[in-house]
Amino acid sequence: STLAAMSHPDDPDAVSEAFQRARSQLGDLNSTGVEFLSGDACGLDAVEQALSEFHRATPTMKRILLEAAAASVLADEAVSSREAELIRAMADAIGCPIPPFVQTAPLV
Repeated sequence: STLAAMSHPDDPDAVSEAFQRARSQLGDLNSTGVEFLSGDACGLDAVEQALSEFHRATPTMKRILLEAAAASVLADEAVSSREAELIRAMADAIGCPIPPFVQTAPLV
């Protein structure tokens, strides 16, 4: 939710689309009830807390998380330097390789 909101701060429809694309990447994991959070429930503190939990996850779970984050960022088919840095920080925080799109995507 935070990543989608940060990627599209002035477009609620784009935020919703980005979140749904990320959510669709979760596959069977989505059955755990992943819901969009808004307002006070979002923010970098919430991301930091979630990442501290994902640090203990399996490599497969970490990959799925980063793929979902990538789907959110790529919903508008562009990657800003801010989005790329957030994905890099997420990957670093959970001890997972940086997704290839972050290394090769043209930054806007």
